Amino acid sequence: MKEILKYSVTVGGRTVELSDALTPSAVVPGVEVVRNSERSLNGTMTVDVVGTKNSFELLWSLLRNDTYLRLMQTFPLTGVVRLTERGTRMNDADEIETVDRAYECIVDSVSYKPVVYNELMWQDVDVKLVEK
Repeated sequence: MKEILKYSVTVGGRTVELSDALTPSAVVPGVEVVRNSERSLNGTMTVDVVGTKNSFELLWSLLRNDTYLRLMQTFPLTGVVRLTERGTRMNDADEIETVDRAYECIVDSVSYKPVVYNELMWQDVDVKLVEK
């Protein structure tokens, strides 16, 4: 059995299900390491690991212009985004587990490539969220 996870985004009390045209091609979870680095007078670099945060890269391979505009309205470049994942997946012991998690995140970056195929479309759209 493969993972069957559904994602939704809540901003300012408004929830948008990432389904149908807004369904990401992939969701790549990761870990951001928070560091504090300083260079001393003798040139030695000191790096302290302060903590870690979850990150999520949401990827769309190709979007029509109207879908891209809806997506950009969903993810504000300032403020807090609540990413919720619900569904089922296989755990390490090959057992089915239920997933119901929510993360308070900020939008770290958005990248895309505009392309024209008879109409304006957006390719390789990437929204990176980092836990607050």
